[in-house]
Amino acid sequence: MAEKKEKPISVRLSSKSMARLNRLAIELDMNRTSVIQEALKALERIYDGQKQSAASEQLEQTSRA
Repeated sequence: MAEKKEKPISVRLSSKSMARLNRLAIELDMNRTSVIQEALKALERIYDGQKQSAASEQLEQTSRA
C-alpha cells in the first residue's frame, strides 16, 4: 500500500520561539523540521503514557470496589 505523502504547512512563530527552535537545532545538530518532528513524537509518548496511567488507575479503583 502506498504511504501518504505529508504536505508541508506554514506556521508562524514569535521571534523568541524561533530563536529557541534555532538554538535547539544547533545544539542537537538537526534541522528545524527534525527538531519539531522529534518534539511531537516525544509529546505523543508523554500523552500515551498519561493515558496508560489513567487507564491503570481506573482499573485499580474498579478492582477495589
